[in-house]
Amino acid sequence: IASERAAEHYGLAVLARGIEDQPDNYTRFVILARAADASADASASADADAKTRGGEALQKRSVAFTLRHEKAALFHALSVFASVRSVDLTKIESRHVSSVALWRAERAAAAAAAAAAAAASVAATSASSAASLSASAEIAAEPNAALSRAESGAAGGAPRWEYVFYVDFVHAVADEHAVSRALENLAAFATSFHLLGVYPPHPRA
Repeated sequence: IASERAAEHYGLAVLARGIEDQPDNYTRFVILARAADASADASASADADAKTRGGEALQKRSVAFTLRHEKAALFHALSVFASVRSVDLTKIESRHVSSVALWRAERAAAAAAAAAAAAASVAATSASSAASLSASAEIAAEPNAALSRAESGAAGGAPRWEYVFYVDFVHAVADEHAVSRALENLAAFATSFHLLGVYPPHPRA
């Protein structure tokens, strides 16, 4: 998934056009291959210096999270990185999304996971099958109930929009354990948290 210009630049075959259904979408693109080619080897050697800092190997991580609407929430969220000596925040931005959309996504994911667990338990015994299916039906209805609560809350003055914060940061591979602890603290503080990826930094990270 990329722009047609990117396909022309990198010599990629265009499989389908006009697939974007959200005009304000923000996406990062990567090229995946079964084996590295000559250009990839050349860029890897050229980027080698950028992947180290002071002789230390580096990693880059991207995370997304939402916070409660309260004073200094973002300050406290980012303070989890203060204890990690090598962390360098390279990007932070926020995008607003509908509170109702967040409810839909989170509850639908929870319902799907619960339904899958219930389906697995059906194979155990026929006696537990009926109870599992009943529980699955109740859980499957939960997204609609959650949606109604979210809409009611919005109508009653609760925020109709949430802000999703996207953060990129580079850190020394040697500090991976400390970074993991920092992200655990962030996830505990945030109302939602997602680790989007861990990868080598770009020369202009």
